[in-house]
Amino acid sequence: MRIDGAWVRAGALVLVCTAASASQESRPDRYHWDFEGGNDIEASGPFVASNNRPFLSATAWLRDTVVFLSGKQSVRQDYPVRTGNVGAPFFYHDRARKKVFIRFAYRQSRPFNLFRGVSNGDQVKLLRAKNRGNSGDPWALMISNTLGSSPGRLEFRFPDAAPGMNLVANTNLPAPNMNSLLGTWVHFEVMVDMQPNALTVKISINGRLYFDYTGARAIARRSEATPEWYQFRGTTNSMQSASSDWVDDINISGEPTGQP
Repeated sequence: MRIDGAWVRAGALVLVCTAASASQESRPDRYHWDFEGGNDIEASGPFVASNNRPFLSATAWLRDTVVFLSGKQSVRQDYPVRTGNVGAPFFYHDRARKKVFIRFAYRQSRPFNLFRGVSNGDQVKLLRAKNRGNSGDPWALMISNTLGSSPGRLEFRFPDAAPGMNLVANTNLPAPNMNSLLGTWVHFEVMVDMQPNALTVKISINGRLYFDYTGARAIARRSEATPEWYQFRGTTNSMQSASSDWVDDINISGEPTGQP
């Protein structure tokens, strides 16, 4: 991580960058976290649950020292079968900015939420932006739609500004379906620019661009949000089979971060 021109290993800043001690204004322009640490509070770093406490001690998320991408551990959540919403999100309080690049690694068990023989049977809330106060829903990246609809397809939305708009991959087709990537680490880089009249969405999957929406003017006039919170994972609308997923190697920046 770089602060005032110097690059510092993120894990070295646990004491100053935990949720309890770091202000939003002090957030660096580029932040990296890979959930290293010998206990739940250390490994949570600045990432918090909805009650603003370190998420690994306040939710069902667990440290996993067996399945990980970088360092020596990742974070995992195990989901029971349930007909309603299941799962808990975790959040990062960033500096307020219109344009952001977020890179992270995500993995699903094989199978994951198996419904009628097909995985990703219901909607997965993968990454969402939030306004000041952890409110609103400026934009969201999701997997699938509703029960039995578009299983495994990645979709991007602007729920506040254009709730009826659903963006799907539009370049370098065919885009990968999450059901073809089960049991592997999937690398995402999501760029969203919410500047008025310059709204842009670009999403790369495993280093290849698949979403490229530049100047989505249909909602530019209502895109005045300036996100400063980011939600990783969240509820799955229902869980049809016991499943797990993992997150690792998060990068949040005002500039491209590139693939690991």
